[in-house]
Amino acid sequence: MVKIITMDTNVLVAALISNLGASHYILRLILEEKIKLALTPAVYFEYDDVLTRKEILAKTHLSIEEVENILDLLALLAKKHAVYFLLRQIYLMKKII
Repeated sequence: MVKIITMDTNVLVAALISNLGASHYILRLILEEKIKLALTPAVYFEYDDVLTRKEILAKTHLSIEEVENILDLLALLAKKHAVYFLLRQIYLMKKII
């Protein structure tokens, strides 16, 4: 059974800055489909926002096009999740009442 993980943005940034260390190893496992990335639209857009910042592009030595290609690949490989905040609020309100 393939494990499903979430990956914080700082882990992705670290993985793209250096090919050494645990962050890059996690990214490699995702790309090799040995683990599955759980991804929500909010997390995807956070990846995009952070990775396309000038200072991050300078550290990763990637172009915006290369970042977009990486994000496209992650989106393709990921298990997509929708977040339902409204349901959680209704559930909590029922517990209070």
